[in-house]
Amino acid sequence: MSDIEQRLRSALEARAALVQPEDLTLNPVLEPTEPETGPWWQRPGSYLFVAAVALIVIALPLLALANTMDDDGKRDEDQVAPSPTDPTTMTDPVPMEIDKGAADVDGDGTKDSIRVVELDSGAEPSPRSAIEVDLSSTGETVSYRYPRLGTLELAEAADVDGRRGLEVFAVLEPTSKDLHRSAPSVISLRDGELTEILDEDFGTGYWWVGEGAQLWWWQSEDEWPAGTATIGPVEATSFRHGDRLQPVGEGSWCVDPTVPDDLQQCGGGEPPNSTGTDGGTTGEPEADPWWEEHPEGLPSTWAVEGEYGGGATGDLDGNGSTDTASVAGSEVRVDLGDEVLTAAIDGANPALEGVVALDGSATPVVLGHTTEGAAGTTYVTWFAFAVIDGELVRLNKAPLGPPFDSIYSNLTTEEGGHPTVRTWVAGDNALYGMDYLDRLLVEGPDDAEVWAYEVRVRTWYVDGTTLRATVPVHGCVAPDIGREFYQCPDGL
Repeated sequence: MSDIEQRLRSALEARAALVQPEDLTLNPVLEPTEPETGPWWQRPGSYLFVAAVALIVIALPLLALANTMDDDGKRDEDQVAPSPTDPTTMTDPVPMEIDKGAADVDGDGTKDSIRVVELDSGAEPSPRSAIEVDLSSTGETVSYRYPRLGTLELAEAADVDGRRGLEVFAVLEPTSKDLHRSAPSVISLRDGELTEILDEDFGTGYWWVGEGAQLWWWQSEDEWPAGTATIGPVEATSFRHGDRLQPVGEGSWCVDPTVPDDLQQCGGGEPPNSTGTDGGTTGEPEADPWWEEHPEGLPSTWAVEGEYGGGATGDLDGNGSTDTASVAGSEVRVDLGDEVLTAAIDGANPALEGVVALDGSATPVVLGHTTEGAAGTTYVTWFAFAVIDGELVRLNKAPLGPPFDSIYSNLTTEEGGHPTVRTWVAGDNALYGMDYLDRLLVEGPDDAEVWAYEVRVRTWYVDGTTLRATVPVHGCVAPDIGREFYQCPDGL
């Protein structure tokens, strides 16, 4: 036996010797105790109960939080219920779609999705509508909120302004199943935004799109009488192309209710010239040729680099005295009298255009350009400097702005050459930019064929040390005719 076992046996024997006979009798039965009185939380065991409840209260939120965690220990947003007060989960009511269609609104050759939606839809929707167009060319959705109350219905899409893309015709609360009998709204895409281009107030009558992409309308003071062969006289109006459709009164005519876009002379006689879509006739007078019409909002003429007749002097530092600008080698020099400021020019063949006062700048700006040629194309890089806080600072073009330089082909128009971009200084002391969009060989003066170019023209202004461009205005140029801006001929 080991020493440990021996010591354990001795300890047990000593403990057994202490047990007496009376220690082996049964214990007396305990008398039941009286129930304790007082609040429950003062009773034995109540503290254990309170602790258990507290443990459950603490554990339940922790279990819920654990249920919203994914395997990598991050918050699983799919398992989190949205909070009614959390601004990130609250959304505006979805507009209710009430009409839809498709047409090439942006002029890229692909139909764009068009919707009429009722705004603020809900239990009591607001009777105000908006037109939404999903542009295939940019992927953007543009919207036009109709300014008057009521529900819009799409009527058709047609070209009525002579530009790229189709206009959307919509009628507010039509009074007839034939939407052409109700006054239309004409919505056009201009510079990336939808806008209404028709301001005319209409009465009872009929509208249609005739030949030459021209909108026509006649109106009568009386409702259409039933069972009559003709209605008349009615007052006819045509709408010429422009930034906004321009109404032109066309006189009094009569119409057949079965062919409402066929204007006839009242009392018989030869019908006027035809412009109706179905071969009907209208009373359109002979319009001026396109090269005799000039769009509003454009300068009188356009020019090319180096043709500006302005000088190279001006109060460049704003102190009231005349300063002189020049180009020497690859530097711009400004002689202020008491000092000469210089700045480096990047590019070949630098030339000074002149000193021009541009909007946004308190002092005149020095303009010039460099020229390079490659493979029949001339590249003209423009530069602009201004005296700011005693230094000659180069003005930068906005990074996402339109082209500031000039790019044009040295080929003839018959060979396919034409300016892509043209920047010039005009005689009205302003800087212009012109982008060429499209061209068409059309009939010009003396029945000669000439090239007409659709362009958009913008003016440049100074914003701090950046050159920015205004919203462009559309028109056409025809170098074979002259250096003016013209209304675009049909087809452009």
